Amino acid sequence: MTSLLIDDFDSDSEEILQPDQRNKPIANFPKIIIAPFYGDMVQKFAIDNGLPIIGNSKSLNGSNYVYRYQFHDLRLGLIMAPVGAPQCIETMEDLRIMGATKFITFGTCGVLDTTIGKGKIAIPSTAVRDEGTSYHYQPASETIQMPKKTLQIIQEALNTAQIPYMEGKTWTTDAIYRETKNIFQKRKRAGCSFVDIEASAILAWSKFRQIEAYPFFTTADNLDSKMWEVRSDYRDDIPTALKAALAIARLIN
Repeated sequence: MTSLLIDDFDSDSEEILQPDQRNKPIANFPKIIIAPFYGDMVQKFAIDNGLPIIGNSKSLNGSNYVYRYQFHDLRLGLIMAPVGAPQCIETMEDLRIMGATKFITFGTCGVLDTTIGKGKIAIPSTAVRDEGTSYHYQPASETIQMPKKTLQIIQEALNTAQIPYMEGKTWTTDAIYRETKNIFQKRKRAGCSFVDIEASAILAWSKFRQIEAYPFFTTADNLDSKMWEVRSDYRDDIPTALKAALAIARLIN
């Protein structure tokens, strides 16, 4: 039988390039990171609130600054999570070396069921691994589960904050322009309610590094129609998503 590249997971030998070769611990670095997938929102929020820069996750794309955010008694780090699994995980690796141990990420997801409305908080309790990054952090499998404790923490935080939510299976893909109708139907039959491009990698990375990660989404575009439906602007849903992230941060602090 021909071996596939996704079967090449290696946990026995050292990485050639390790995160601590490019990053160093930062004194008093926040343990909890809030990382939205909204660059304009993070930058505007940081400027409007005068947040100080405390770190920088650099790449060839340029600087991605970490800001210190004091929210009541919570000492938090705020950074844009880059869209796409490879760079998202590279950024999380950088922050881990700087001193972070708990990561709350949120962005938008598409829906595979037209009855799911826009702007709902969605928890990916299971993710289909239709991307590449996760296979470098966990052995090959079709899906990966969110740890039960993580799911319970997110549920408790949202219930306490009285934020409605739903949970379910997400299809994590690397190629948004290759979500074909046949594959859409296959994923829907397999029980997927959402589609995203980072969740399975975040879950695999956090399991490998033994790091706490709390990914969630707000529902946005609809794939379950004759033509793709963008629906309305995701910015309308950011306040609720930020409220949810802060509720999780308060519980894990």
